[in-house]
Amino acid sequence: MKRIITANNQRWLFALAGLIALNVTASAQTVFFEYAFTQTAGTVQDIGSVPDIGGAGNHGTALTGDGGFFSDDVPDEDVYNDPGSYSGGSGILSTTPTIITVADIVAANGITLEAWAKNGGAVQKVISVGNIVELSTVGNPAWGYQFENNYAGSRSYVRAEVDMGLWHHMVGVLDDVTWDEGSSVLSANMYFYRDPQFGEVREIPKSS
Repeated sequence: MKRIITANNQRWLFALAGLIALNVTASAQTVFFEYAFTQTAGTVQDIGSVPDIGGAGNHGTALTGDGGFFSDDVPDEDVYNDPGSYSGGSGILSTTPTIITVADIVAANGITLEAWAKNGGAVQKVISVGNIVELSTVGNPAWGYQFENNYAGSRSYVRAEVDMGLWHHMVGVLDDVTWDEGSSVLSANMYFYRDPQFGEVREIPKSS
């Protein structure tokens, strides 16, 4: 399983790696990007771009500010080989142009987002796909994370309350997707798994 890893120090949201994959089939996925963070200091602007190690060539560049900065704050567990993490506190890291559309998600019958996260402020995005689906923090002050279907402002979400001072592994999945373009409704089964890396696979019930 590929990983997106994110962390937060009260205000700053850090990421160690990023993955977005269209489901396509249960056994095969099309990976649209996977970021790895080998730097432990400096900014995205300093290095120019964050390489996509998933093979699609969708490298991350600074969208606003300096694109965010790097840190050596990583999970203690042997879950990823990268020495560094990323924070979007001073900018936004983005692929350009938008690489996934609603039509892509419907054609693949789903999408998967995966992340590691720690700490965080009020409603900070861990990873967002064109404001269609996203992983983000919940609350002010933040008390957990959520996986949200936000297409056209529909705001159907699944939430998990966690200890924000610890690292958490999260996977959000949409499947069995239908799209009513005329009424701007994207319907799907939603699943949000917390800490599957540690044998605690928890499917969080859907709330809306």
